[in-house]
Amino acid sequence: MTRPDLTRPHYRENQQLGVADLDTEQEYRIATRRRHDTTAHGAGVAHGLGLTDRRTGCQIAAGLAVDGLGRAVVLPAPVLLAWSDLPVGAAALDLFLGYREDVVAGDRVVEGADVHVLAVRPDDDVAGPAGTVYLGRLVAFTGPPYVPASSPIAWGTAEGATVAAPTGGTVQLDHDPALTVTLPDPAGRPVPRLAVSPTTGSAVNGSVVAHGARLAPGGPLRFDPAVPAPKTAWPWRWYRAAILADGVQTGQELRVEMGAPGPTDVPDWYRFAVGTAPDGALPLVVHAGGDTTVGSLDVEGTLVFGPLAVDPGDPRLAATLMSTWTGAVGQSSLAIDRQFSGDLFDDSALTVAAVVQDPNPPPQQKSARKAAAAPVVPPQTLAYDVKVTSITSQAVTDLTVAAVVTVNGVQTSERLGSSQLLQPDAEFEIPGSVQLPTADSVTVHVEVVALGLLPGGKVTLGVTSFDWRSVPPVPNPSASPRTGRFHWR
Repeated sequence: MTRPDLTRPHYRENQQLGVADLDTEQEYRIATRRRHDTTAHGAGVAHGLGLTDRRTGCQIAAGLAVDGLGRAVVLPAPVLLAWSDLPVGAAALDLFLGYREDVVAGDRVVEGADVHVLAVRPDDDVAGPAGTVYLGRLVAFTGPPYVPASSPIAWGTAEGATVAAPTGGTVQLDHDPALTVTLPDPAGRPVPRLAVSPTTGSAVNGSVVAHGARLAPGGPLRFDPAVPAPKTAWPWRWYRAAILADGVQTGQELRVEMGAPGPTDVPDWYRFAVGTAPDGALPLVVHAGGDTTVGSLDVEGTLVFGPLAVDPGDPRLAATLMSTWTGAVGQSSLAIDRQFSGDLFDDSALTVAAVVQDPNPPPQQKSARKAAAAPVVPPQTLAYDVKVTSITSQAVTDLTVAAVVTVNGVQTSERLGSSQLLQPDAEFEIPGSVQLPTADSVTVHVEVVALGLLPGGKVTLGVTSFDWRSVPPVPNPSASPRTGRFHWR
């Protein structure tokens, strides 16, 4: 932007000064200050000048503004505009602050401010006298004649690459990152805390707190303690809610409310919640629109289960994930099957068969003496083979086979295997095994579940189960006390 040249006096020894020289000196200093205010800053309110309705009128707070010509407009004390002095009958009033110069006693200039009031309509655009600063709009209302409305106040701005605070913090504006915030650590060393880039996004160095949630570096997202579940909508929040029944907490939910319902809407339509069922029957319940939804779960990041450390090499993590997944699939499948009609699943496309291998086959027939003397070793592993057969004319995709195993009342689960595609009339075979404890009597129940997808997204399900039990050895009076063998069925 081109600006006219500025002229200032050039003083020398024994120079005779006149009024024109002193005026030129003042004009130069005033012009340089205003040029700074209009280039390094923007026009608008710099501090204060807020509007407040009083019983007798509207009060303008003391403050400072800069007009479009770079002139500082100052209100050193609050100004009260009496209701009786304002225009009568207008639907709205716009208030502006303007710069004023008064010549006093012929040789003094006093800088001041004038308040300009314009009658407008509530939906009019802001357009005030030239060179004034907009303060806000008053609208007609019950009670006092006018009350301040929410107005787009123009605040003064600062232009520059870096803004530094006396405490050591800086805000830097550049091309990429476009914004960088640096704060000192306890030792006084500057540490970049926030960087906003148009190409790589935002980066935060430190903890982030957002309305009751805290994200620490390298740690999980933590929420504040649960609050009683609100009876009405709580839009645009995420929070932990305590579910109460007769004043007793029966569970918790992590809720996300993604909008404000209308007068005829149901608040649950705008809420997503994950929590535990009141009776503990299901490990995971998802509510959206008031219904329980079971579907695919895509996780990007790290899952942390209680105190278990997140270590991909730890076999306990894989076992916990698999046990939770297969247990949830089995229980939720049965629950949904009871809740909905049979159209949800297709159980006519797959057949599942399991064949148990003999864990301790009887030895070949030998002499009675040698057979009686041979010790019986209890079986350590129960092996079985699973065969999944497609009996449909359609291909089955994303086939997963899992087993829920109960040994002497202790239940575990495991994923046996999977196949991306099972053609019509094709078979998928996979082995399985059960580790048996060292005990005189062992009872095993195995339930094998095969899940797949048919064209169109319908789920197909096949289930089979078998039982196995060891029988303690029966003493043989004619043999050594150590002889005997196990029986199973």
